[in-house]
Amino acid sequence: MRIHDKRLQAGRNQMIEDKCDDRFLENRDERFGQLFGERTQPHSEPGAEDERLRDLLVLRCRFDRTEPMAEETIWRGAASQLKNLGSFILCFLFCWLIVPIFIGLRRYLETKNNVFELTTERLKMTQGIFSKVTETLELYRVKDIEVLQPFLYRIVGLENIKVNTSDLSSPVILLDGVSQKVGFADKLRNQVEIIRAQKNVRELDIE
Repeated sequence: MRIHDKRLQAGRNQMIEDKCDDRFLENRDERFGQLFGERTQPHSEPGAEDERLRDLLVLRCRFDRTEPMAEETIWRGAASQLKNLGSFILCFLFCWLIVPIFIGLRRYLETKNNVFELTTERLKMTQGIFSKVTETLELYRVKDIEVLQPFLYRIVGLENIKVNTSDLSSPVILLDGVSQKVGFADKLRNQVEIIRAQKNVRELDIE
């Protein structure tokens, strides 16, 4: 009898343990969610997960479009030394006076450090040998672009680019001695149209 009672008691204990295990397995998702601070979600219907992923991708694309684009350099270069050709010839002819040598060296350094940089948003002009001065112009402020080609500049393949702006501090900007091969005027004109379309800016003349 004692052996039979022990077997019954062991069977009851095993049934109780099995029920506890079943309850624990049923509530494991909620327990783990409470433990890690996460909320469980009910099982969705077939295809609902794909729609949710599609909505997330659409939101991600909209967010990426609204992010500001990083400013990139389109072209960067210095004025051509060919514009100083006449000065260099005179300095060479009178180099025995010593002073023209320093004059020619100064013209060379000034031209070399006269740097133009066109970015996707701005036009930068840097001048100076020891002390640098950088002038910046927002591209949407450009009103008109003129290409000037004096006779001597046409012979050596140079051009001057005159930029009329709506900036009160610098209404006219002159880029002197730019090589025609660069096509700087066309690059500047195209980028001005692009930045105006992005910022939805229109030119308005009031008389």
